Amino acid sequence: METSRLDRSGVFVAGVRSDDISPEPLQISGLPATATVRVLSSSSAGASSSIVEAPKGWTAGSGAFTTLTEIFVLDGDLLVDGRFLERYHYVRCPAGAFLQTFETGNDGARFLLFTNAPVAYSTDYRSEEFLSFVALDDVSWKPATTPMVPPGLLTKRLAEDPDTGARTWVIGLVHWGGDISRWESHPCDEEVFFLEGEMSNGEVFPSGPVMIDYKAGGYFYRPAGIAHSGPGSGTTSYALALCRSSSTLTVDWFDHPPPFPKDLEAWDFGRG
Repeated sequence: METSRLDRSGVFVAGVRSDDISPEPLQISGLPATATVRVLSSSSAGASSSIVEAPKGWTAGSGAFTTLTEIFVLDGDLLVDGRFLERYHYVRCPAGAFLQTFETGNDGARFLLFTNAPVAYSTDYRSEEFLSFVALDDVSWKPATTPMVPPGLLTKRLAEDPDTGARTWVIGLVHWGGDISRWESHPCDEEVFFLEGEMSNGEVFPSGPVMIDYKAGGYFYRPAGIAHSGPGSGTTSYALALCRSSSTLTVDWFDHPPPFPKDLEAWDFGRG
């Protein structure tokens, strides 16, 4: 089963190892197909999360994305609207926000690409929205403010939608999680891509709780209402991960793992 064949709006896509995903030619109108894409997850409504690998000399010229698009550079370099983006640089592109340039640098680039709907790159579509850029090293770590989360979870905020509360952020964990005693769930979808380190995360599946191990390049997309991060979750070393939520992320806590939602399915790519 390929991740691109699952509709994440009804399926918990877990245990993904991005290196195991087959690369395909990039098929976004207006962008050169010389880049390849590994689809981490997608929905039947056209939203998607992917890793794009673009070679040296790849250029799309000026234009704008037709839906909200987020880019996070993993390796190499990108020139976006005249700004040089390197490893762990992020840009949020609202629908219609115009880019004077969009191309790779001397080393090519590998970057995460998140879209909220079917997307094209067009010179004919413009809005009054503006791009927002963040270099991860320029943001200070802050302790997580969610009540009852074990201390030691640090965050760096990249973006937040003032209307929906949807946000994009990075978490950092060092020797964290050994004292977790409760399960949690959220009223929103959540996805995580692991950048560095390793972590084990407890998840409630239709068959009951399981523990899933993640390393750099690991990924999951968890629909709302699925309990997770129970006892045994955490890292004995460290983990750095990029996270996104579909709306405001609040937490419901449970002393025991609640049942898996009846209207959803689950697929663990770590176990096949």
